[in-house]
This record gives sequence, structure tokens and C-alpha cells, in this order.
Amino acid sequence: MTFRRYLITAIPSILLFTAIAMLVDIDLTKPTLVGTGMAILLVLTEAFVWRWVAKKSPESLPTFYSSMSLYRMIIAAFVALVSYLIVDKEDFRTYILLILLFYLVTLVHHSLFFLLLLKKSAEIDANDNKSNNNNLDNDNNIDENEQDK
Repeated sequence: MTFRRYLITAIPSILLFTAIAMLVDIDLTKPTLVGTGMAILLVLTEAFVWRWVAKKSPESLPTFYSSMSLYRMIIAAFVALVSYLIVDKEDFRTYILLILLFYLVTLVHHSLFFLLLLKKSAEIDANDNKSNNNNLDNDNNIDENEQDK
């Protein structure tokens, strides 16, 4: 469920950013597509690995969240390097700018999504603890009533 929600929020965000970048200037088509491809690769990889880690080893999720930042940075650096080697040096500034912007889009999405997920999880835990405490209080009251009899 959360896996789908992650993809449903990430992919449209990236595509919206792509459309905005392409509307700004038609000459941005190629660098925008490179940035879009990188961002979609990051989101899909992150989502599938996250689902796999959550199923196989949920206690490793905090490490996963941390390692995704490094993974995202390495992929962005690799895409920038390949762009540097392939495109003209004059066009490279445009490519690097769009790669960085798409990197930021994925970073912001990741941060907001997991912040909201963490907040929701904390609320659920707080409600569970509250209901458990109420159940314990009720059990204690029942025990006291039985002792009085």
C-alpha cells in the first residue's frame, strides 16, 4: 500500500516538473529528458528496494533511508559525468542544472513522504499505547473489583 502511494506521488511530481521545464524553453528537451530519466530511475529503484527491505528485514529500514541519500547522490554524479562526456561543453551547464533540479525534486519528495509516513506511524503508535494503557487500567480495575468480592 505504501509502496504504491510512494510511486503514485513521485511519478506525477516528476512528470509535472518535466512539463514545466519543457514549457520554459524548447531547447531544454534533451537535458530535461535526461533529468526525468534519472529521477524516475531513482524513484523506481528506491521504491522496489524499499519494498524488498521492508518484507525481508524491516529492522534495516533506518539504514535503508540513510543509504538512499548516498545512492541518489552517486547516480546524480554518474549522470552528470556521462552528460559531461557526451554533450558539448556549452550545453553541459544546462544539463547539470536540470540534473541538480531533478535531484532536488526526488530529495524533497523522499524527505516529505517519509516524514509524513513517520509522523503517521508515530500517531498510530501513540494511539496503540493509549489504548493499551486504557486496557491495562480496565484490567486493574477488574482485578481490584474481584479482590473486593
